Amino acid sequence: VASLTSLTSLSLDYNLLTELPDAVGQLTGLLKLGLCYNRIARLSERIGDLKRLQAATLRAGEPPCIL
Repeated sequence: VASLTSLTSLSLDYNLLTELPDAVGQLTGLLKLGLCYNRIARLSERIGDLKRLQAATLRAGEPPCIL
């Protein structure tokens, strides 16, 4: 993960996550984070480690049907 600190955008959409992975907090260059259609009930304090984060997409419910 340390070698990914220059990563600026990460999509974790459609992964059935129940919590934000610990490693995401180490991505200090992250500007955009996608977390749509997972099973995250609440965001942990790790999201606060992303000081440069400008946008996060969160959407709950069933994902749209993709053909």
